Amino acid sequence: MKVTIDGQPYDVTLNGDEVTVGDRTFRVRSEGRGPLKTVYVDEQPFRVELPVEATAGDLRVLVDAQYRDVRIESGARIAAPRAAARQASSAKPSPAAVPGGIPAAMAGRVLKLAVETGQAVKSGDLLLIFEAMKMENEIKAPHDGVIQEISVKVGDRVSGGDLLLIII
Repeated sequence: MKVTIDGQPYDVTLNGDEVTVGDRTFRVRSEGRGPLKTVYVDEQPFRVELPVEATAGDLRVLVDAQYRDVRIESGARIAAPRAAARQASSAKPSPAAVPGGIPAAMAGRVLKLAVETGQAVKSGDLLLIFEAMKMENEIKAPHDGVIQEISVKVGDRVSGGDLLLIII
């Protein structure tokens, strides 16, 4: 298929867990649910916001905090390969998936957010309260920094490894 990113055209072939762009092949997998995902290209993580299923046409995709204009040729369809989706669902949570990222340790629900984007935090400050297995867990800042992104809202259900927020 033909894909154009920020005006640059590429020939792209999807084959299970591999994507070939021109003459280079990359292993690709993703973690996360909904429109926010961490996509690994040869194990290098990229934070991506994309519609759950993207079809042909013009898209505006957020990749590592930068918008990209993407055009997919008519008739093409982008969706996570079944093997990659199975692998991602069985993968262990990776705290290093996104620099400064705080992942959910297990499946649960967000009960309370104690911070907002742009807020400075100190190591040990309360970030959010998370309910898992009928227990409330306080998620605290592992280091000093500034809240760059909050990927969840009160009431959201998340899986283990899903990104909760980013502290830089």
